[in-house]
Amino acid sequence: MTWLWIGLLACAPCEDDRDCSVSNGRYEFWTPAGWDETSALPVLTYFHGYQGSPSAIRADGDLMAQLSDAGVALLLPIGRDQRWNVRLREGERDELAFMDSVLADVGARWPIDRARIYASGFSIGGSMASLLGCYRSDDYAAIAPMSGTFWDPMPTDCDPGPMPMQHTHGTADETWPWMGRSFSETTAQGAVEDGVSVWRAVNGCTDQTVTETNGPLTCTVWTTCDGDADVRMCLHDGGHERRSGWPARQLGWMLQFPTSEN
Repeated sequence: MTWLWIGLLACAPCEDDRDCSVSNGRYEFWTPAGWDETSALPVLTYFHGYQGSPSAIRADGDLMAQLSDAGVALLLPIGRDQRWNVRLREGERDELAFMDSVLADVGARWPIDRARIYASGFSIGGSMASLLGCYRSDDYAAIAPMSGTFWDPMPTDCDPGPMPMQHTHGTADETWPWMGRSFSETTAQGAVEDGVSVWRAVNGCTDQTVTETNGPLTCTVWTTCDGDADVRMCLHDGGHERRSGWPARQLGWMLQFPTSEN
């Protein structure tokens, strides 16, 4: 499928006709081929991993083809120095404020469907998707982090649910192990199961689960949750990886959810 970079609808183009600037950073925005330039677009927000960039995401042909077929725009925020301040440390960029600016700028430039904005990402990009789902639940309809969850300590003050969540992780992941890992006394990746527990609490899920198999993924699904916002933990026997086709599979699940507030 061909994807087109569409310039601004009513203003001057973004710099270099490719990425856009806000006061505290940059992002890319790609629209699907065949878009009529007026219909409101659902948006997938995808966060790159540590030392990553939007180019690796755009190189995923399966994802780009599914986005185009589904008529979904792709928002690619750019980490400062190719990383994310997921623990919101003082003296570094406030990523929540950055994404507030990005969504405001995107909404001013393109007609977007604010009830159908989704967040996903790989590794620490998955931490970003989790962060936004936790503290900006009114902005996102569903999240699908991959190979990364919250850093310790786990949040206890997420916005009230529901927030549909699907987490994908490899049981042999050594970069983000199942039980997390510590880098210092104050810096530690969170355990995957603990991150899933946050979402179960936010969504008011009972202990009732079903098991689903989807290709190489075996998913434990908590289906009895508030607002039908299910929580899914999908595991594979690989390591720290994002195989072709997996983001597209996540998108198919996310698109069933609009936000209820907008």
